[in-house]
Amino acid sequence: MAACFAAPLGYLLLKGGDLFAIAFGWLGVSSGQGAAFFANIERLWAQLTGFGAFAWSALMLFGLALLVGARRAPGRRLAAAWGLPLLVMLLVGREVLSRHYVAALPLALTLAGAGLGAGVRRFRGEQARYLAVSVALAALMLGFIPFALTAYTDPAALSLPADVRYQHITSHSAGYGLREAVQSFPSALARADLPVIGSMFPDSCRRANFYAASAPKLTCADAPGLPQIEAALNERGAVYTLVDGAPLIGVDVNTLNARAALIAVYPRPGENEDNASVALWLLEK
Repeated sequence: MAACFAAPLGYLLLKGGDLFAIAFGWLGVSSGQGAAFFANIERLWAQLTGFGAFAWSALMLFGLALLVGARRAPGRRLAAAWGLPLLVMLLVGREVLSRHYVAALPLALTLAGAGLGAGVRRFRGEQARYLAVSVALAALMLGFIPFALTAYTDPAALSLPADVRYQHITSHSAGYGLREAVQSFPSALARADLPVIGSMFPDSCRRANFYAASAPKLTCADAPGLPQIEAALNERGAVYTLVDGAPLIGVDVNTLNARAALIAVYPRPGENEDNASVALWLLEK
C-alpha cells in the first residue's frame, strides 16, 4: 500500500506543494458554523434513515449491538477499530458529508453481518435459524425492491437525504437538464453550422456530451466560457450557448455585447420553466 502512494507523494514533494492542504481544510470548526459535531451526527442519521427504508439500518445497528455484546473479545476489538475512526470523523470533521461516510458504513455493515451471524447461531435447531435468516432477508428485500424499481424508472422521485438529493438530483453535478438539452439539439438547433458553447464547468460539459448520440455536441470550456463565446461571435457572427446556473456558473447573456434569443429551457427536478437552471441561447452580433 505504501508503494501505491510513493509516486504521488514524490511528485508533490518535488513540486513543493502543500501535501495536506485539502485534508486540513476538512478539519476544525470555522466561525459561525456552530457545533459541527451535532451537524455531523445529523447527517449520519440522515444516511441511516433518509432512504425510505429503515430495515437495513435497524438490522445494522442490531448486528453491531450483538457484536459489541458478545462475550468474545475479538468482536469488541473489531467494533472499536471501526467505531473510533468514525468518532474522530464526527468530532474533528468540519463538514462530514454523505460521501465521506463511505469510510465507515461499508465496514459497519460487514461487522453487523458478523454480529447477526453470531446471533443466529444462538438459536437452537436449524429451523429456528432458517426462520430468523428468512425474516431478516424478507425485511431487507421489502425495503430494497421498491427503492430499486424507483431508482431504475424515476430516480428523481427517490426518497433521499437532502445532501444526497442535492448532489445527485438537483445540483449542477447531477446531469439533469444537461442531458435533456443535448438530446434535444437535433430538433432545437435551426443552424447546424454554428457551434454550441457549454457555459458551465468542464466536467458538466463532458458529462452532457455522453448523452449526445451524435453531432452536434457541446464545445467545452472553463466556466463561464467567455473567450470561446466571443471568439465564435467574432468569427461567425452568431453562436449557440448552453448556460448552466447563470450567473454563478454560466454566463449572464444579458451582459454580453450581443443579441440574445432564448431557444429553450431545461428544468431540473423541482424546477419549472420560470426558474430552470439550464437554458439554450442563440447569440448574434
